[in-house]
Amino acid sequence: MSAGEISKPIFLYKRNLLLTILAATALFILEIYIGPGRYPARQVTEALIHGRGPAATVILDIRLPRAIGAVLTGVILGISGLLLQVSLRNPLAEPYLLGVSGGASLGVMAALALAPSLGYMAMDIAGFIGALLAILLVILVGELTGYNVYSVILAGVAVGGMSASLAIIIYLAKLETHQLGILWIYGTLSLVGWSEALQLLVPALLALVYLAIYYSKFNLLLLGDEQAASMGVSPKALRRGMILVSTITVGMLTSYTGPIGFIGLMSPHIARMLVGSEVRRLSILTIPVAADLTLISDLLARNILPGEIPLGSMTALLGVPFFLYLLSRRPAET
Repeated sequence: MSAGEISKPIFLYKRNLLLTILAATALFILEIYIGPGRYPARQVTEALIHGRGPAATVILDIRLPRAIGAVLTGVILGISGLLLQVSLRNPLAEPYLLGVSGGASLGVMAALALAPSLGYMAMDIAGFIGALLAILLVILVGELTGYNVYSVILAGVAVGGMSASLAIIIYLAKLETHQLGILWIYGTLSLVGWSEALQLLVPALLALVYLAIYYSKFNLLLLGDEQAASMGVSPKALRRGMILVSTITVGMLTSYTGPIGFIGLMSPHIARMLVGSEVRRLSILTIPVAADLTLISDLLARNILPGEIPLGSMTALLGVPFFLYLLSRRPAET
């Protein structure tokens, strides 16, 4: 992930950006047309265009907001993964593996155990607090180990695993009949309706705005703290901002979807394979790639078995082999 890596030619960047956007558009349409219920395409089209027909309620109130939620989830996780990888200079960093998602889910479960009727705003705050405590613990381990790539990831996996276990215990002890359900524990978009999709716009816009403002400074971090400081950038302040934005957005996302892993790991790496490491192109392409991965995962989660598979389980099935592939490469190449 060095700043000095040669970027691919501009025409390849434009071609790959167009292809990933077209793929996201096609997957978005499939997310609406394919799902439990097996409505004919004609009925789905009638519902979308005229707002009526036997499929109207399912298409307009369930599938359409869920598809929008999938795109926004991808945006948040993709940008958060990129921010963590750059800020920690760790190519294996992402919200799930660093324990951020697990900490957020524990925060939400603990808050609901104390007050089961909490609204989404309070759940957002609880998710953020849990995510922040988790990442602070991982950063502490990083400080003690000199930010060794593998030590930080192992600490994140440990924190995330412990948080997820505690969240499940709280759920089984206190919240087994709560509307979030067991799917939320493992990550799902099944709870995303229009209200949730609109609320997910907040963390998605926060991530996008932050990326648009600060992406030009990311390369300086990759050049080293001394060079960044010599060019008028405070490396510590920039890193803290990147980690904070990632923690806030993932904490808010988790309160709606539960923990969803590996999208934040895969999307920046796939984007880097397509366009190289030039930070502007990488930042832009990460967004549609993350949307593609989330839409593909949700389509598979809803359709390969009669019952729905948790989205987090599907992203893990895709992400774990990718993670092992990254681990198998020489450290200099990861």
